[in-house]
Amino acid sequence: MKKMTKKTLACLLVLVLVFESLTGIPVLAAEEAGNGGKAAGDSFATAVAMQLDQEYDVTMEAEGNAYYKFTPQESDVYSFHVTGDWVNLYLHDEDFEYLDDNWGDDFDLSYDLEGGKTYYINISEEWGEAAACTVRVNKEMLSLSFQNEYEVNYGQEQTMQVTASSKRGPVFYQWYEWKASAAGNYEYEIIPGATQSSYTVTADTTESKEYQCVVTDNTETKTAKIDLEIVTITVAVSYPDDVEKGETATMLVQAESLLGKPLTYQWYHKEMIEDEDGEEHETYVLIPGAQDSSYQAAAEEEYNRYKCVISDGIKEISEYFTIRTIQYIMATGQTQQYANPGESVTFQVKARSSDSDVLTYEWSKQNNDDYGYTPIEGADRAEYTVRAAVETAAEYRCKISDGSSTVYMYFELQLISPAEKEIDRIVCGEGWPEAFAYEEVKNREDFTDFIYDKPLIVKYKDGTETTVDNGYCSWLDSDFLSGRGNTWDNSKVYVSYMGKTISYDAAVVKISEAGTALSLGEKITDQAGAGAGGRKYYFVSIPEDANYVIQISGLSGEGKEVVYSGMQEISFTGGFYEIPRSGVSQMVYFSVESAGTQPITYSVEADTVQNSSRPVSDSDVMQEVGYYRAEVETSGLYEVTHTGSGKEEEIAFLYNEELEEICGFYNQSTKYYLRAGEVYYIKNQRSGAVFRLAEEMTLPAGAKAGAEAQITWNLTDSGILSIEGTGDMPKYRYPWRDYDYGEDRTIQKVSVGKGITGISPAAFSQCTELRELELPESLISIGDSAVSRCKKLQSVTFPENLKEIGDHAFLECVGLKSIFFPSHVKKIGLSAFSGCSSLADVKAAGECRFDYIASAAFDGTAWKERQEDFVILGDTLLEYRGDAEEITIPESVYKIGVYGFAFSTAKKITMNGHINKIWEYGLYGCENLKEIKIPGSVTDIAYHAFSGCTALESVVLSQGIQTVDYNAFSNCSSLNNITIEEGLQKIGDRAFLNNSSLKEVTIPKSTKVIGDYAFGYDGVYEWDTGWKVSKSTNPLSIRCYKDSKAHQYAVSNGLPFTLLGENGSGGSGGSGNPTVKTGDLRTVNGSIYKVISADAVAFAGLEKKNSRSVKIPEKVSVGGKQFKVTEIGDRAFQKTNIKSITMPSSIQKIGTKAFYACKNLKKITIPAGVRKIGSQSFGNCKNLKNITIKTTKLTAKQVGKKAFQGIQKKAVIKVPKSKFASYKKLLQKKGAGKKVTYKK
Repeated sequence: MKKMTKKTLACLLVLVLVFESLTGIPVLAAEEAGNGGKAAGDSFATAVAMQLDQEYDVTMEAEGNAYYKFTPQESDVYSFHVTGDWVNLYLHDEDFEYLDDNWGDDFDLSYDLEGGKTYYINISEEWGEAAACTVRVNKEMLSLSFQNEYEVNYGQEQTMQVTASSKRGPVFYQWYEWKASAAGNYEYEIIPGATQSSYTVTADTTESKEYQCVVTDNTETKTAKIDLEIVTITVAVSYPDDVEKGETATMLVQAESLLGKPLTYQWYHKEMIEDEDGEEHETYVLIPGAQDSSYQAAAEEEYNRYKCVISDGIKEISEYFTIRTIQYIMATGQTQQYANPGESVTFQVKARSSDSDVLTYEWSKQNNDDYGYTPIEGADRAEYTVRAAVETAAEYRCKISDGSSTVYMYFELQLISPAEKEIDRIVCGEGWPEAFAYEEVKNREDFTDFIYDKPLIVKYKDGTETTVDNGYCSWLDSDFLSGRGNTWDNSKVYVSYMGKTISYDAAVVKISEAGTALSLGEKITDQAGAGAGGRKYYFVSIPEDANYVIQISGLSGEGKEVVYSGMQEISFTGGFYEIPRSGVSQMVYFSVESAGTQPITYSVEADTVQNSSRPVSDSDVMQEVGYYRAEVETSGLYEVTHTGSGKEEEIAFLYNEELEEICGFYNQSTKYYLRAGEVYYIKNQRSGAVFRLAEEMTLPAGAKAGAEAQITWNLTDSGILSIEGTGDMPKYRYPWRDYDYGEDRTIQKVSVGKGITGISPAAFSQCTELRELELPESLISIGDSAVSRCKKLQSVTFPENLKEIGDHAFLECVGLKSIFFPSHVKKIGLSAFSGCSSLADVKAAGECRFDYIASAAFDGTAWKERQEDFVILGDTLLEYRGDAEEITIPESVYKIGVYGFAFSTAKKITMNGHINKIWEYGLYGCENLKEIKIPGSVTDIAYHAFSGCTALESVVLSQGIQTVDYNAFSNCSSLNNITIEEGLQKIGDRAFLNNSSLKEVTIPKSTKVIGDYAFGYDGVYEWDTGWKVSKSTNPLSIRCYKDSKAHQYAVSNGLPFTLLGENGSGGSGGSGNPTVKTGDLRTVNGSIYKVISADAVAFAGLEKKNSRSVKIPEKVSVGGKQFKVTEIGDRAFQKTNIKSITMPSSIQKIGTKAFYACKNLKKITIPAGVRKIGSQSFGNCKNLKNITIKTTKLTAKQVGKKAFQGIQKKAVIKVPKSKFASYKKLLQKKGAGKKVTYKK
């Protein structure tokens, strides 16, 4: 009998784990705490002490358990080896906390154990009957790494790989296949001759297969079990878009039988049904007649679930779909209110639902003990009034529901001041710049830190003051403006504390004291002066029902520029400000001032777009900036022109009668078809622009047309888009896309006319009904994403003159089956055909010579998946997929493509004599490659081409090579010999960075350019700041010619050198110990430090990543000078094996991800001087369970996001007594779990 029970049980266990992760209900964990894997101390009271390398016989009764304990003397990786039929093994630490587990028959569990600590294991059986097995624990001498499941298409080959290493010596492999014996029983049968680390099998049957590889070092034996799933049906699916309730969506399956058999389809709908016992449960119910590859259904519920079963008569597979109904609730309100003690404030919610006219409200208040929320009895309306408490602020929550969807809004009540300590004013404390403008800081990535790091001084009316560091900045905040009646100046930064708000250099102006109320439809003539003193303020209430504009016209006087403040800053002569329909009414504040030295006179009004629009007809001049209404009398192509604007300048926008945007008018280059009898709106952006009929024409009903720069287009009612003209299509201007979105997918065929030379980026992207694409012989280039995600496009013929195909040009065109590249194609962009899963036939003309094929150009295509060791297109090797130790590149290859041999395990690669280009990352990370001779036929070696080849010892750069680009040979730590022949002209930045074994290099006279840090430097790349480099501690010597570029490089970088040629050996040069500079990285006693100021350094990392215990000194000597260690740098210990860390009292900052994912770190003490902790500093330290915080200087603004997320769920955090309440709340907000215990 075949072992079906084994696989069934494994699947059930996987489903249980998925259930746990989705629901949070601990199924297996519950068993561990009970009979199956008890993790309580009393369960292990009878645990048997185990000895290293001794085998123990284990017997268990039905549903029984056996308990053992083990105390390793040394810290190392240990292996628990179990021999027996289907048992479980659970590993726990000395506190009986669960660590890891494994199950099955004949398996191993490996874990990194700490010496001197006791560990417990629990073994339980799985079948509900008596069981027996053996268990042994030993240091892991033999380790395996393998993929336990592969998937291969029928008829294709699949190589299975097992990587093994032994501390004892060589290892030996033997492969077995699970198959029926002569007696009809299933068992593992030896495969003769299969004695390598890999085994290749052909998928020549439809049944899936099982294999095992037995690995031994003649002392210990381990087994790798591998399943091979054979695919007979390939599938590509098109998932439905989210739709409104009642609307329909289409689900599509595109499948192919690799056996050549006809396919059948059957669709099912997931429904709630009642069984014979009267209990309801969900199941998939067959839909009669739904037997096509696509199915269309209406969205009735929030989630509408379907599946399609595809069968070829031998196997069947299921694809699952969900049509999600768009349901939403829009809610707004003033979320923060301020009050004096005893005053009352009212929180109000304004909400509407897309699904229901009836909304319910439930108010609750946050608890101070567990930060949960307690419902407030009777608080079930859209508003809630609360009286401010005497001593503390409070937080409230409103739950808004329409019966199917729910949203929450949170409200905060802040006390302005205790009655006896009334605030007089707030000023900026130490560290603020003397002056700065809003524009200088608003786009800084560290804007929040820039503001929050600056203290505020609160001055009370009784003469006392205090410094606070938890103020916050705000600018142009509509909620705050509405509630407080303030106007804001865009040129300033505002800071608030306890309800008092100041700007850095001016007071806030009250609208209620200085402003004028503006009624809708009312026009006010007014005068404003120059600067803040002459500014006029206005406020107007805008309803929720339409699009509105605030418009200024009739300007007179000197200095006609107008500045609006309070919404956004605009500077031009005349103008308007738009307020789109928001769904809720709002109060809008703004101001007007002269930008010159003299006052200005103007009219100001606020009204709907329709009421504000001025009439315009053919050939009218639009004198004002703003909206115009056109009632078209003659059908034809219309344009908007302006004599004072550039030809490609966008000067107006066109809208239909419902104010939906149609297109933008570019001066003298855009024309659009307007139909007689219809109303259009034009938003004019240039005073003096002309609206005119350019060409009279009449189109059939439903057709659309227009002109863009040098092209015209016409879209018929039957979905045929024709584009005519000369030259390149204008970039990102394709109004036909307005008729191909949502359910209105109309474009089915595109015909590009003769004369067009370039298709613009994204021109036909996501035209999901597009089936035909006709391209002219004049076409030279296809832009980025031009035809991406056109799922029904099945074929395309490239014209002979085509030279360039852009990035993502045909991305995920899942219906595309074949392509042919003519001889003139030179460039194929990034992921150009990636995800074209049906693309099985890719060919290039025999004389085709590509200049460049970017990475991932054919990833996810059937063609690439079916290639063997060498994936070659035309003259370019795209990828090597084999595992040979010695490789000879085929004669047909002239270029090594991007990532061509990246991460190859080869030790030797022989290049043919006509390879002329090695593209970026061509041999990146080939860690076994020891030597390489690059022939003179190669002219350029691109960036990072050989980077990370850590075993590479010798390189020959033959005559003919002209350029070695940046980082080309960086991180080649074993490289000790370079031969550079005459002819090399350029060596890029950091070309030989981090080459610690390289002691000497001879550079020829021909080299005219040597980049920064090319030789003699070490460095690291940091994502946030870029490259950080410092001079190597063992700088190499340069052999060069007098006054050559190499000679200049050696002298300017302080490197030893030897002069060659007629002048003989002129002696070595150098600069001694170079000056220590900010940003330098220096290694001291195995630790890396970064200089951050004239007297301080940050601990930046470890020279040896496997260090387990680190004690950071308070001071270190760098370049003969003492520096104080004040920071733990960003990512300093990230993903290291560190177990113990001692930080000095001088530490003030712990950087971003400083200890991220340190899985062995269990305890840490944060010193008293720490003022700031970066985001995710201790993130994913899953075993960190003891934290002592001594500092009292932390605030919410000084502890980054998720700083403690992912620490041990039941961690204990000890905090200063005075900060117990505030730190508990702070640490929970920064990721510490709800089960964490806090101690004083």
